[in-house]
Amino acid sequence: MLLIGVAVVNKPKGLTSRDIVNRIVRRCPRKTKVGHAGTLDPMATGVLLVAVGPATKLIQYPQRQRKTYIGSFRLGLTSDTEDITGEVIALDEPVVISKSQLEKALPQFIGEIEQTPPQYSAIKVDGQRAYKAARAGKSVDIKARPVQIESLRLLQFDYPDFQIEIKCGKGTYVRTLGRDIAKVLGSDVVMTELQRTAIGEFSIDSAVSLDQIQQTDIESCLLDAKSLVAGLPTTTLNESEIERLRHGKRLCCSAWETPESDSEIAALNQEGKLLAILERKSNAEFGTKINYVPQLF
Repeated sequence: MLLIGVAVVNKPKGLTSRDIVNRIVRRCPRKTKVGHAGTLDPMATGVLLVAVGPATKLIQYPQRQRKTYIGSFRLGLTSDTEDITGEVIALDEPVVISKSQLEKALPQFIGEIEQTPPQYSAIKVDGQRAYKAARAGKSVDIKARPVQIESLRLLQFDYPDFQIEIKCGKGTYVRTLGRDIAKVLGSDVVMTELQRTAIGEFSIDSAVSLDQIQQTDIESCLLDAKSLVAGLPTTTLNESEIERLRHGKRLCCSAWETPESDSEIAALNQEGKLLAILERKSNAEFGTKINYVPQLF
């Protein structure tokens, strides 16, 4: 049996993203490929997309999509990991920050901002993960990089604790965002909780628990693979075009209603099943970037 699809998992606290993948692997036929899109730290909970079978080739697409988080923070503390799991130290006589001060600070962090990832992160520096150097007591030079923050919304405030909703692009470190917000207010902060509530259109409301995965048929927990590329334009292929894909040949797109600005499209059959991801080779032709036809038929 060929399994192909994506599980929207509600990751619990205390497990790594790899732990979740390993548990799903055990529910699948032998040699089934399984991979996740967008790592969550062990302390974090919420939406983790786990692609199964040939759908693992599509992981790059949800990784590009907007992420939504709810982060909880405590002011007046600092930590080497920037969250509650590290060595937490209370500041001497910390500045007391008001709700209005915090609300006024948030807009300057919306849009494209520069962010320096934490020492305890999976960023590679000279071929080594930064967190491995940090655990060995070494500090590495991590360069600032641009990240996109679409929106910030203060959900709760009860000094020294506050909670914000963050909608952001790829590569954003929420604990670092909290740190930078606190610093402009003359204080510091540690992240105490983090929940990812959505990746693109994949929401926590439709996520399955580990119990569901472990107690039911894994196939019933999978969404169609084409949901991973919901942001791509689509085209429906006829039988002769599908036959050309079977042999890895290019397709003429002159009869398709495809704008020249579309560099990639998702190709479907008449039943709406995902057959391939096509990439433009010229104004008149598309070739295959990912081709499922030989596996499916």
